[in-house]
Amino acid sequence: MRFTNALVRHPVLSQEQLVVMFLTVPTVSAGHPSAFLHLAKQSQELSVWRKQANLSVQEEFTGKPLPPDLEDSLPKTLPELSETVRSGVRRSAETYINLCTMMERLTRRNEGMAAEFLRFSQALGSLVEVSQDTYAVDTNDVPLLNEGLNSTARHLDQSKQLLEDEARGWEEGVLEDLKRQRDTLVSMRDMFDRRDKYARDNIPALERRIAGNETKLQNIRLKPAELIKPGEAEKVEDAISKVSASSPRLSSQEQKPPALPTQH
Repeated sequence: MRFTNALVRHPVLSQEQLVVMFLTVPTVSAGHPSAFLHLAKQSQELSVWRKQANLSVQEEFTGKPLPPDLEDSLPKTLPELSETVRSGVRRSAETYINLCTMMERLTRRNEGMAAEFLRFSQALGSLVEVSQDTYAVDTNDVPLLNEGLNSTARHLDQSKQLLEDEARGWEEGVLEDLKRQRDTLVSMRDMFDRRDKYARDNIPALERRIAGNETKLQNIRLKPAELIKPGEAEKVEDAISKVSASSPRLSSQEQKPPALPTQH
């Protein structure tokens, strides 16, 4: 639910066609007599729409050159500012994770206390039921005793209700707000981590993969024809092409698989 709410509030993603379709397709309660027919029709409509829709899963900035003046427009202190923000985001995320854990414990503790208050109240009620028998020798003060027990039980019932209301308010209000902020900060923290993982220069590793595949392709083509499996060489060539296409620098080098003569 938190993810859906964040998606609806997002200024860009909320306008995506898939998101709009997901949020606007009408639904019917499962207990409704026509629920099965409605869901079947809805599924059919979505299937038709998916076949007709032209959905692109390409990376947003693939093939788009960066503006030539982009680097000059960035502040000189951007790396230092980025590291400062990253450090603050990491510490804040850890704190919010702990706050969520503590608030959940407080909520469970309130619920546990409410349950104990209920059992205490019920135990007092059972004493009222046996007071007449317990003090049968002299029952003059039994009405006053029972009134005191009932009054205490009512007070405990009210306290139980207040504890349950407070726990529910924490869980549905404060805890949800803390979790939303926690999820936002954790997402930012993970974004910085992904940048470290994918922003490094991976050209040498890709070149080693290409060299390994070229060696493999060369060995395949040196085999006797009867030992070469159908499509084996083409599969390696396709792997080389995909690795080359994954990096603009490699693509610009126009590396191609070596054309070696096949021995018979």
